[in-house]
Amino acid sequence: MRSSARERFQQNRAAVAGTVVLILVTGAAAFAPWLAPHDPLAIDLANNFQGASWAHPLGTDHLGRDTVTRLLYGGRVSLLLSLTSVAIALVIGVAAGLLAAWHRGWVDAAFVRVVDVALSFPDMLLAIAVVAMLGPGHISTIVAVSVLAVPTFARITRASALSAVSRDFVLASRAAGASTSWM
Repeated sequence: MRSSARERFQQNRAAVAGTVVLILVTGAAAFAPWLAPHDPLAIDLANNFQGASWAHPLGTDHLGRDTVTRLLYGGRVSLLLSLTSVAIALVIGVAAGLLAAWHRGWVDAAFVRVVDVALSFPDMLLAIAVVAMLGPGHISTIVAVSVLAVPTFARITRASALSAVSRDFVLASRAAGASTSWM
């Protein structure tokens, strides 16, 4: 008997635990202004390098700022940058993969070459090059991560679309004279 994906997921304790931790961390970062015990930018030099205590559960940094508060607010920035980068890469990669699979011929050949060249560079080297061109900041980080992820999304989409384009109903509609814009 085949079990559903939900049942298999629920039976995998590591997957359930990981999902719970991910939801908790995401929720904590999203609600940082309400959960954070202190101001993330407040400097208190009298309490610098303090160890863990009830007032500062993870201690303080060299400027006396609460580490828990800084982690919560830092998580917000990390989530924003990662979600934005993946969304941009997803849109561009899926569009490019669909275009290459649908038009085939020289468009597909050029696409495959460009993706192969993009994937041949080490990720860190490519990210450093993008950030060096654009300068430091959130925008350059988003662009760097998006540039790294686009070829992967495009390649996966192209493979899936090539499979769908070669199915019998698509071939039959082409044989019947349907235009490519209709399909």
